[in-house]
Amino acid sequence: MTGRYGDLVKRSPGLIGIHDLDGTVRYMNPAAARALGYEPSEMVGRNFNDFIAPPVRPLFALAMERLRQESAAEGLVAVVTKDGAQRIWWYRHVLCTQPGKPPYVLGDSTDVTDIRGADEALHESEERFRYLAENIRQVFWIRDPRSGEILYLSPAFEEVWGRPRQPLLEVPFSFVDTIHPEDQGFVLQNFAKSAQGERTAMEYRIVRPDGTHRWIWSQSFPVRDDSGKVTRIVAITEDITERKHAEEALRQAKEGAEAATRAKSELLAHVSHEVRTPLQVITGMTEILGETSLDVAQRADLSRIEAASRSLLKLANDLLDFSRVEARKLDLQVEPFSVRATVQLAMDPFLAIARTKGLALRAEVAPEVPEMVVGDAERLRQVLANVIGNAAKFTDHGEVSVEVGIVDGPPPTASQSDVQAGITLRFCVRDTGPGIPAENRARIFEPFSQPHTETKHDFGGVGLGLAICARLVHLMGGKIGVESELGHGSTFHFTACFGRS
Repeated sequence: MTGRYGDLVKRSPGLIGIHDLDGTVRYMNPAAARALGYEPSEMVGRNFNDFIAPPVRPLFALAMERLRQESAAEGLVAVVTKDGAQRIWWYRHVLCTQPGKPPYVLGDSTDVTDIRGADEALHESEERFRYLAENIRQVFWIRDPRSGEILYLSPAFEEVWGRPRQPLLEVPFSFVDTIHPEDQGFVLQNFAKSAQGERTAMEYRIVRPDGTHRWIWSQSFPVRDDSGKVTRIVAITEDITERKHAEEALRQAKEGAEAATRAKSELLAHVSHEVRTPLQVITGMTEILGETSLDVAQRADLSRIEAASRSLLKLANDLLDFSRVEARKLDLQVEPFSVRATVQLAMDPFLAIARTKGLALRAEVAPEVPEMVVGDAERLRQVLANVIGNAAKFTDHGEVSVEVGIVDGPPPTASQSDVQAGITLRFCVRDTGPGIPAENRARIFEPFSQPHTETKHDFGGVGLGLAICARLVHLMGGKIGVESELGHGSTFHFTACFGRS
């Protein structure tokens, strides 16, 4: 310990130490070390159990386990000095935690050997720990690692196992008969490990006399003598059946929700597919009728039919794409394509609306962007067209611009091979439209959400376009986002990964 407080602790006549929850000593002030006949440096790094009288080590270990739950503990413990003498300490332990660091135990003790007889104090200490062990809901065990004999078994066993303790104390290995047959081998393997001095933790099932099953969680830890030999195995066992039932219910609910989502997606895909066929016929017939002789009224009616059918066809396509993505049945194509040509194809459908509104619609692809990349050109065009289309629809004055550049990558050189590592491109679509309210930006990429709720009835759509874009961008290994300010336009940006060609 350092600093002003560290100096005070170092000079304190109190017996003060710090150790980990497993007992490893991290600090011992000179007074405590002297009381045990050591220098502080001789104690640091050793386990505090080394300085405790062997008969009470299991009970002291139980107190440390309880400290994890109650954060503070006090009582009597018998310690052994370097020359083998036994002393009785009254200890007070506090569990201390620090963000990002393992917890530790701060101990403050008083040597009470000269105040009361060691035998009396030790007896009282044992009684205190026995009272603790017999009044907790967890089952506390002490086992002999050599013979397997159960030296102590707390009364909570009878409540959890639904059977008396005495037969188990008389025939220790009859315990195996209480374990579910499928878990017996696993439990016996852990018993063997604990007998070799390993700490163990496991979950297993038991079968009660009435035939019901209970889930058990158990952890064990060894108690060693001064030579390091394992003399006892201490275990704490807890009934976790209710927790396991809750986990199973949660799993079933999750599977049910996933099944419902799959069913919904399959229904959407089926309906969308079935709707597309007649709509394509209607769209095709309106094109054919448009080439015949029609009067003004008939041509106006035909235009309305064509616009409505195309709108329905787009909706059916959106629903089909969305259901495929949700069901993870949409695979990307991998083939060479031109980035510049794909950007132009995405812009072409909106040139007419831009001219009608007097908008400037332009694209700028950075020189270092390769002419050809490898990926799914159609899905990239779909994302760009959706974002550009939204910008053109909601912008009445100014411009809509598309910018393409490379993310954190140098331009390719002539010496590079034909097939190279992947490349990440960044696409930005900027507009000078009304901007998007902050409350809408937070959920703009969610299904059935509209960027401009006040104008959605004017432009139609059900709010699937950007949700599909977000999922397609994710499939292409990128991310999508939006920046906007009311009255000053919006910028949609996304990244996508491609191979070089």
